[in-house]
Formats: sequence, structure tokens, C-alpha cells
Amino acid sequence: MASLGNFPINSCELDIPQRGTWLARVRLTDTDGPAEGELVTLSIGPLSLVGTVLASGQHGGVATARVVGGYGGWRQAPTGLSFQNDANLSKLDIAKALAASVGETVESDTDTIGINWSFDPLASAGSNLDTLGTWYMREDGVTVLGERPELGAFTTTVSEFEGLEGRASCEIEEYQADKFLPGALISAASLENAIRVRHTRFLYSPTKFVVEISSVEQQPNRLAEHAARKSRFLGTYLYRIIEQVADRLQLQAIDPARGIPDQVLVTKAHGIPGVKSTCAPSGEVLVVFANGNPDKPRVLAYLGASAGETFTAPSVTFTSSSPLPTPEPVALAPAVDDIKAALLAACSAVAAAPNTAGIVGAFATLAGALGAITRTGSIVVDVQ
Repeated sequence: MASLGNFPINSCELDIPQRGTWLARVRLTDTDGPAEGELVTLSIGPLSLVGTVLASGQHGGVATARVVGGYGGWRQAPTGLSFQNDANLSKLDIAKALAASVGETVESDTDTIGINWSFDPLASAGSNLDTLGTWYMREDGVTVLGERPELGAFTTTVSEFEGLEGRASCEIEEYQADKFLPGALISAASLENAIRVRHTRFLYSPTKFVVEISSVEQQPNRLAEHAARKSRFLGTYLYRIIEQVADRLQLQAIDPARGIPDQVLVTKAHGIPGVKSTCAPSGEVLVVFANGNPDKPRVLAYLGASAGETFTAPSVTFTSSSPLPTPEPVALAPAVDDIKAALLAACSAVAAAPNTAGIVGAFATLAGALGAITRTGSIVVDVQ
């Protein structure tokens, strides 16, 4: 049974590149899961990977987590470092200093003295490590400066093969998971030539376990670059609604080529407490990332309304924290004064020489009402 720490896994998508660190998106079986920042072990059969929880939450009533290999430090910008390139500076010296500044550990089988290298204090530790050369994340969470070793051969059954992509899919058992890591040589009766694995993607569920392998090195999961490229996450980005789960939205980037996260799960917010909504799939929203952090998406605006969307708001009462002031005099407009005077004069004239029965009484009543108009009153506003 696969697990993340002490928590059983319902499903997992795990990418392990030839270079850089691995990344897993995990869905657990219960509402509880590891906390953000917690060091955990991802176990699938004999494969055990040490990593750190980048983000945790709930989706569809169960806990979810995004986990990165190692201690989660390569994506951070190093602090308190200053380098001068001279003849006594080695790759391993630099790598260890970078690693220590962000809480990672690094090893190397070989070393080079007197390299041509410059430190970028504005880039992430991982981006600075990239400039030293190839590196990868070992299963025990230790970063290794150098090439991945080539592993032994393994024969399997391939269900799908894309020759141009050098990519094959295999349905496997859990106990075979460690046979398909980058560096392995995979052969099958349906393959003309064996595949030297350069990228591995595991798609795990309790009923089916699929591994996708590729002989072409994929773009590494450079989570370390997020800190170095925060400027790209400081704008507003257009996302499409995939589905609504409880009070959260599963969104997909409309233009993922810009480097933003392809999919995000966002808690809805409308700016006023108590507002609720039902959003329809395919609707569009504008998303921002708090402090440029790709792990903290926020919906900035809902663009238009689609069929099936509803928004409801509770009654809102505005109250004052102090007693209302004493009513102030309200001055009537000059025109009202003129009208009052004219009507009073008319009433006086008709009362003096009436020529129709009942007019005197009616005008007496009118005169009384007009005379009751005053220049002082109060205004009461009840807003709900």
C-alpha cells in the first residue's frame, strides 16, 4: 500500500526527471494529511523518496499534498552569501554553501577547482546550482552534483509506445516501481530498441499503476526557479474553471506557456463575508499569486457569468459604533419658500372672497398644512 508518511495514498502523480528534483501530487484517503513544510517519505512498493510538503489542503473531501524532493530549499533565494571566484574555489564548496543557506544537503563524487562561475544573489539557490552543472535529487533527499548513474536492464510489457517521442507506457505492479527510475534500461518484445529512461512519470491508484517512461529528457521540474522568477507571478493571469468542489475552484491556466502553474485549487473569495456562489465549468477568472508565490493563488475577479452560475449575499446592516448625532436643521430650498408664500397668499385671497361653497374650508385645511412646513427635521437612513 502506497503512503505519504503515515497516511495512505488514494492516488499519486509522481515525476522524476533525469536532472533536478522530483515532484509529486498526492491525494490521500482521509481528511487528515501532513502539514505544509513537513518532511515526509513517499513510499510506493520498494521505492522510498524523502521530500518536503510544499502545499497541503483538501479536495473533494480528502487531504491533498504537493511534495518536492529533498528539504524544499532549492526554490528559495539564498541569503547571507557572498562569493569571489578565484583559483581556490571549487564546485563542491559553492554547492555546499548554497545548500546550507537553504537547508539542503549536497554531495559530489568529483570536484573541480578554479571554475568560471558567478553568483547571482537575486536568483534561487537551485538556479545558482544549475549554473554549476548537472544535479539530481537522490531518493534519500540528498542532492548529488553530477550525472545520474545508469541502472540495470529490466524487461516488461509495453501497452503504448510513441516512437517519435521515445515514450512508452507500462502497467506495472507496486513491487516493480524501483525498476523504472531515470537511468534504467527498459526492453520489451514490442520495442525494436530498448529505452534508456531519462524521465519517469508514475500514475498510481489502488486499482491501477501505470508508469510512463521517456528516452528524451523532459524539462526538469525546476521548482527551484520559482523564487528566481517571482516577477512572472506578480501579474494577473487568466484561468478557466474546471470544476467547483465545495467552496473551492479547480482552475486551469489558459496560457500555461507563460510559466504559471498549469492547475491550481483556490478557495473562493468575493470581498464581502458571507457571499456564496456556484460557478459553472468553463467560466473564466483572473488569478493573482500572493507575494508572487505560486503556491498561494487567489481569485481576483470573476469574468462575466455563464449559465448555471449563481451568487447570493446575506442582508447587510450598517451600524454606528457611537450614538447618532442630534438632528440638525435642514434648510428648505428657496423655491419651496416661494411656493409656500404664493399658496398662502392665494388661500388668503380666496378666503376673503369665496364664490363657491366649500372652498373656504378646503383652503383653510391647505393653509394649515402649508403652515406646518418647518425648517428643522431629521433624516433617518435604514440600509439593509
